[in-house]
Amino acid sequence: MNFTINRSAFISQLNNVLRAISSKTTIPILTGLKMVVNEDNIVLTGSNSDITIESVINANDADNDLTIEETGAIVLPARFFSDIVKKLPDKKVTIEVTSGFQADITSGSAKFQINGQDAENFPHLPEIETNKSVTLPNDILKEVIRQTVIAVSKQESRPILAGVHMMLKDGVLTAVATDSHRLAQRKVVLENIDNGIDFDVIIPGKSMEELSGMISDVHEDVQMQVTENQVLFIFGNTHFYSRLLEGNYPETSQLIPQTADTTVELEAESVQPKRRGRPRKIQTEEPVTNVVKRGRGRPKKQVEEPVQEVAQSEEIEAPELPMPEEETSPLNLFELGEEDETPKATTSSDDDMILPGLDSDFLFEQEAESPIGENTAMNETPQKVERIESFKEPTTPVTPIAPTTNNSYNSMNTASMLTKDKKVVAFVGTSKNGTSFLVNNTAELLSQKGINVAILDLTRNKNAYYIYTENEENLRNVAYSCIENLKIGNAQGIQVHKNLTVYTTLPGDTQAESDYTNILATLTKNYSLVILDCDFETDYNYFAQVQEIYLVQSLDILTIQPLTAFLRNLKAKNMLNPEKIRIVLNKMVNLKSVNEKTIIGGIAYYNDPAMSFMTELFNKDTVNYCTIPFEEQTYAKYLDGIINCKITLNGYSKNFIASLNVLGDMVYPLINNNARNNSYSSYNPNNSFSPSMNNTLNRMKNNY
Repeated sequence: MNFTINRSAFISQLNNVLRAISSKTTIPILTGLKMVVNEDNIVLTGSNSDITIESVINANDADNDLTIEETGAIVLPARFFSDIVKKLPDKKVTIEVTSGFQADITSGSAKFQINGQDAENFPHLPEIETNKSVTLPNDILKEVIRQTVIAVSKQESRPILAGVHMMLKDGVLTAVATDSHRLAQRKVVLENIDNGIDFDVIIPGKSMEELSGMISDVHEDVQMQVTENQVLFIFGNTHFYSRLLEGNYPETSQLIPQTADTTVELEAESVQPKRRGRPRKIQTEEPVTNVVKRGRGRPKKQVEEPVQEVAQSEEIEAPELPMPEEETSPLNLFELGEEDETPKATTSSDDDMILPGLDSDFLFEQEAESPIGENTAMNETPQKVERIESFKEPTTPVTPIAPTTNNSYNSMNTASMLTKDKKVVAFVGTSKNGTSFLVNNTAELLSQKGINVAILDLTRNKNAYYIYTENEENLRNVAYSCIENLKIGNAQGIQVHKNLTVYTTLPGDTQAESDYTNILATLTKNYSLVILDCDFETDYNYFAQVQEIYLVQSLDILTIQPLTAFLRNLKAKNMLNPEKIRIVLNKMVNLKSVNEKTIIGGIAYYNDPAMSFMTELFNKDTVNYCTIPFEEQTYAKYLDGIINCKITLNGYSKNFIASLNVLGDMVYPLINNNARNNSYSSYNPNNSFSPSMNNTLNRMKNNY
């Protein structure tokens, strides 16, 4: 495969296809972009199982400046490939695929080489064979989507309400959306439509939003084709496929009353969205005559006099208009219309905000199964959950936190699985302080001693993904799905060796770890030690569940403030138990002005940058800590291991291994069922001398 194309035209079509590609899919190949080069065009395809977008670049279009040397097909990593193309220096780009699905990207003096996959493994597009085809004017379709998709439900517990109900009958297109609180309906009479064509489908709201964004950039009419489970929109050189929602949409035709007790006409431009914050004071037009001026001395008693009204007007009572509790204000609906005046009618019903006719068994059978209440926001922080028992029972209780996800997998009781030989710990520190360095080496050390260890990479950069996948396709496929498997009770991670398994995913994908309850339960069930590699963006619930939190800090005092700010946030959410805190002083060297006690004292308190207040985070005199020396030879050996995608302790100095053993004893002190003597340090002001030393001191005192 070999072709040259105008880079701007290629990027324009590439952006359309990228709308359908997601990094969160459980099918690894769907994170890629399928590219098929024919003799006269190039076909780009992207899909996320729900929507599929196919874009055609024709060679006969002069704007594309397309020259095809050789045909072929390949699947390239979408985001990575897109970033490369967008940053190329020249106006043209040449893409050539050699043997082994390697793609060479050349533009001017820049040249890149990336690995692809066989296009035959990419899911085939659905075949649309139907006589139910209508042509919709572009502007009308955009307006219908804009005015109805706002009422689509965002709750996953009601999947059928997450779509727009579209019906065509007798030449009238009707679009309806509701979330049981709001209802939006739009009817359009289509011209030049065969009255014999009719359909009744439910299209996902997310698909409609993506479609609206794409057709905004074109001016051609849109052809709509409907089958039993798919809908296809064709406009320009783009084909937009979407799956249809299965089920029966609730009957809404009778919900809008034909008569009203009160009708109000408002100017749409004068209706402002609901103002947040404190309400403004209402100023009256009548002058205030009894203003009391503040003076010096003792205030005089004021005598209130009755104020006579100049005129009386007859008031007409109208029923109170109910306001929904959704975040989206109903006043935003006025922005959807083009009319200057918007009539609003109310009835005298005092019913609940759930629309009548939607409170049938159809809706509430689903609602009863949902753990989220009707008026509970999806991102609201719950308040209760079972606490994981610590390896050593802490003396300070931690406020329990509730799970925020609803998974079909039956959540295990993690606390009941934590026996004396099981432990869950978290490592966290400011960037560049060596958190992943310590996690990887500590896990390697303990696994070599026969402990069954698992690393869960919860960082945003996902360093473990680059190290442990070893640039092999089969290991990358394991990484794509290993955390999703943990949610359903399957412990299938990257097996480094017999006693070490790593769980990671694509860099930047933080949503995959949201179901912390099932993830930790599965890991605790299958491994003796679980080490969480965290950063400041990791879900706080993980820190509430672990038994110990290891704070990684170097001698760089400028990195202390972000760490203490993170701890303060944990404390504010009642997720910080000071008894869990352990300190690892990494990259230690001898300095005159800074020592171990200085660094630990700096971490123990949060100082506001403006120095206006200070908060104690833990007791600096009793916290356990250990030190890891900085050795150029050790870090050079570790960097070699990263380059070769293999972490090993071979080549480390005896001094470093001894320090790493101290950290290992802190993390997992039970080795071969025998507890080691704690060799790590603790600042304890109550330490006293031994009896023999006291006797020696007394003799010296008497002699003196």
